[in-house]
Amino acid sequence: GALLLLAAISFNLVAAGALLRPLPVPGEPPGPAKDGPGLVRLLRHGPFLCYALAFVLVDAGYYVPFVHGE
Repeated sequence: GALLLLAAISFNLVAAGALLRPLPVPGEPPGPAKDGPGLVRLLRHGPFLCYALAFVLVDAGYYVPFVHGE
């Protein structure tokens, strides 16, 4: 039950991470990105990569004691 609860909390954080998108550049017309799909552009965005790495490290550190604690 505890692992299901942790999975539900982690899944909600995925939705929060999806909201971290690059801000539009002033002077650029709104519309689809010219340099590729949104996911590729997002994976090259520095602040998103820092957030994703921090999420992976925190989630791994939070998950390991519950699995190996018994």
